Amino acid sequence: MRLPRRTPFYAPASEELAYVHALLYADAGDIESQQNGLQITRLWMNRTACPQAVEATALLVQARLLDRVAGAHEGTRAAYSMSLVRFVNSIVDSFQTGMYAQSIGAIAERIGLPQWLVQVRHSATHEELPSLVVCRDACALALQWLDQHYWQPTLSPAPAPDMADADDDDGAKREAAAAVAQLLHTFRAQAQAMARDRSLALRHSPPLVKTVAELEQWVQGETARRLAYASEHGRTPLLAGGGPRPDEGGVNDVALTCTASVLMLLTTQLLLPGALIPPSKERVLSERADCSIEALSDEHLALWDPLVRALHAAFPIFLPILIQALAQVAGGGEKPKERSYAAVARAWLAHLSLDAPYDTMEATLDVPRWRQPPSASSLPAAPEDAEAVPLWDVTQCSAPLRRIVIQHAMEVGVTSTCALAQALAEGELAARVAALIALRESEPKHAHGAALGEMEARSRLLRGLDAPPVDEVQGEPAASALEGWRCPAAWRPTPIGCLDGQQPPLLLP
Repeated sequence: MRLPRRTPFYAPASEELAYVHALLYADAGDIESQQNGLQITRLWMNRTACPQAVEATALLVQARLLDRVAGAHEGTRAAYSMSLVRFVNSIVDSFQTGMYAQSIGAIAERIGLPQWLVQVRHSATHEELPSLVVCRDACALALQWLDQHYWQPTLSPAPAPDMADADDDDGAKREAAAAVAQLLHTFRAQAQAMARDRSLALRHSPPLVKTVAELEQWVQGETARRLAYASEHGRTPLLAGGGPRPDEGGVNDVALTCTASVLMLLTTQLLLPGALIPPSKERVLSERADCSIEALSDEHLALWDPLVRALHAAFPIFLPILIQALAQVAGGGEKPKERSYAAVARAWLAHLSLDAPYDTMEATLDVPRWRQPPSASSLPAAPEDAEAVPLWDVTQCSAPLRRIVIQHAMEVGVTSTCALAQALAEGELAARVAALIALRESEPKHAHGAALGEMEARSRLLRGLDAPPVDEVQGEPAASALEGWRCPAAWRPTPIGCLDGQQPPLLLP
């Protein structure tokens, strides 16, 4: 036997909530209906614990009714302010579920609560009371938010989503991105606290160790969720381009690709400013003593090295995925911010290639690759498409991570990444990298315009048309020339045997 559960409702909860919702959200001129709704809400609060969202709605409606009766008065501002403070606190406190308290702004951003309401709450609590105009607008916005996020989902539950549609999984992916961002923020705060106070590391259970374990659990949980989605519906958006399906016996490939997609999402968050890329005020680079490339500060490396090593130990494909993303960012761009990001990425690549213990770490084979690599200006929110592309046989290499860094740097192919690859290469590999760079720099810039113009003229001559005039400077035919020999606008130069602009591995064992 168990004690009966007390509720504030006599009739079914859905019926009573629907009735009270209709009263509280009645027309602004229907004061009697709103007062009746407030009386029922007071009755619920006297019986037993009332839902926090219902109580917050009642306080906001009561403040608005007081405004209509008393008008512009200090008591009205105080009633508005207290109802807004209670609203924000009651909503945010229900999401304080971790061991360490989170800021109100961080929780509000995660649950979709407007930051402006948080600012109004802060002003009402610690500063002067907001003006009456601000209070009225904030009250209307808060009531609208409660109606959208509590009343409507409670009164009209949404039907179970059709999982056959891949877009229905977007909400879970956004929640996963928000969760990992919060975990990385917690890790950074705890690592900085341990750097300031070494005694924290001597505790029986250091908080930093727990956060790293939570990140590993997050990767495993999100991978399991995506794998269950793939196995249940017989297809998954993670395997684009004709990848193996679960019903075709490709379970291992699906599991590897799901894990890679989760690690790519984690890598995207790591490459945002504040994580592996320091904020602008902390972005101080020097030159390494062993080669003429950038180096990060020891404090920043000590901050993030434990997490990078732990993730690679738990998931051996993490570092190859991170290296490819860093190589793409290291390609840089035209804007100053992109060039600054590129310098930091090159410093990280050098650190992963040359410094212990990365120089002796093992690397797994057949690592899924970014289909659309991240750029320095806009990192993808959730890179999903990946395909398994073998790098090379790194089992016989003394420094496999360095070989992977060199390959990806050469694949990017810009001057800065090629210089990084040349600085990292040694022995026979250095000679092959130098040969590739020399071949790239000595590639003749063919003037295809004159040849195409001549071919266009001959094409028109064969068709019995007059040859079009040719620009003597550029060697291009006039705009009226027949497009008989020209390539499509979307054509890209591609090596033989590759499709859609892909490139083969440039360095072979």
